[in-house]
Amino acid sequence: MGRMAVLARYRNQGIGMKILEELTGLATSKGVQSIVLHSQENAIPFYEKLGFQAYGDSYEEAGIQHRNMMLLLPK
Repeated sequence: MGRMAVLARYRNQGIGMKILEELTGLATSKGVQSIVLHSQENAIPFYEKLGFQAYGDSYEEAGIQHRNMMLLLPK
Protein backbone atom coordinates (compact mmCIF):
# COMPACT_ATOMS: atom_id res chain seq x y z
CA MET A 1 0.00 0.00 0.00
CA GLY A 2 1.25 3.45 -0.84
CA ARG A 3 0.33 6.96 0.09
CA MET A 4 -0.19 9.96 -2.13
CA ALA A 5 -0.39 13.62 -1.28
CA VAL A 6 0.44 16.85 -3.03
CA LEU A 7 2.01 19.59 -0.91
CA ALA A 8 -0.44 22.42 -0.25
CA ARG A 9 1.52 24.99 -2.27
CA TYR A 10 1.33 22.75 -5.37
CA ARG A 11 -2.38 21.85 -5.15
CA ASN A 12 -4.96 22.92 -7.74
CA GLN A 13 -2.41 22.66 -10.56
CA GLY A 14 -3.50 19.25 -11.86
CA ILE A 15 -0.53 17.40 -10.36
CA GLY A 16 -2.57 14.96 -8.27
CA MET A 17 -4.95 14.32 -11.17
CA LYS A 18 -2.04 13.55 -13.50
CA ILE A 19 -0.45 11.19 -10.98
CA LEU A 20 -3.71 9.28 -10.55
CA GLU A 21 -4.34 9.14 -14.31
CA GLU A 22 -0.87 7.62 -14.80
CA LEU A 23 -1.36 5.15 -11.94
CA THR A 24 -4.79 4.02 -13.14
CA GLY A 25 -3.43 3.63 -16.68
CA LEU A 26 -0.55 1.53 -15.41
CA ALA A 27 -2.86 -0.57 -13.24
CA THR A 28 -5.18 -1.17 -16.21
CA SER A 29 -2.28 -2.23 -18.41
CA LYS A 30 -1.21 -4.73 -15.74
CA GLY A 31 -4.70 -6.28 -15.56
CA VAL A 32 -5.65 -4.82 -12.18
CA GLN A 33 -9.42 -4.90 -11.82
CA SER A 34 -9.97 -2.28 -9.12
CA ILE A 35 -8.24 0.31 -6.98
CA VAL A 36 -9.29 0.97 -3.39
CA LEU A 37 -8.11 3.96 -1.40
CA HIS A 38 -8.69 5.75 1.90
CA SER A 39 -9.80 9.29 1.13
CA GLN A 40 -9.96 12.18 3.51
CA GLU A 41 -13.59 13.24 3.41
CA ASN A 42 -12.73 16.67 2.04
CA ALA A 43 -10.90 15.02 -0.92
CA ILE A 44 -13.83 12.82 -2.00
CA PRO A 45 -14.91 15.22 -4.82
CA PHE A 46 -11.35 15.11 -6.23
CA TYR A 47 -11.42 11.31 -6.50
CA GLU A 48 -14.99 11.29 -7.83
CA LYS A 49 -13.75 13.28 -10.84
CA LEU A 50 -11.73 10.21 -11.81
CA GLY A 51 -14.63 7.81 -11.29
CA PHE A 52 -13.94 6.61 -7.75
CA GLN A 53 -17.04 5.91 -5.66
CA ALA A 54 -17.19 6.24 -1.88
CA TYR A 55 -18.51 3.29 0.09
CA GLY A 56 -18.92 2.29 3.70
CA ASP A 57 -19.01 4.42 6.79
CA SER A 58 -16.77 7.32 7.68
CA TYR A 59 -13.88 6.50 10.03
CA GLU A 60 -11.02 8.27 11.69
CA GLU A 61 -7.48 7.71 10.43
CA ALA A 62 -4.54 9.80 11.66
CA GLY A 63 -7.01 12.11 13.39
CA ILE A 64 -8.88 12.88 10.12
CA GLN A 65 -12.25 11.59 8.91
CA HIS A 66 -11.91 9.23 5.92
CA ARG A 67 -14.05 7.03 3.70
CA ASN A 68 -13.04 4.15 1.47
CA MET A 69 -13.30 4.69 -2.26
CA MET A 70 -13.13 2.26 -5.16
CA LEU A 71 -12.53 2.54 -8.88
CA LEU A 72 -13.41 -0.39 -11.13
CA LEU A 73 -10.99 -0.59 -14.06
CA PRO A 74 -11.77 -1.78 -17.60
CA LYS A 75 -10.73 -5.31 -18.48
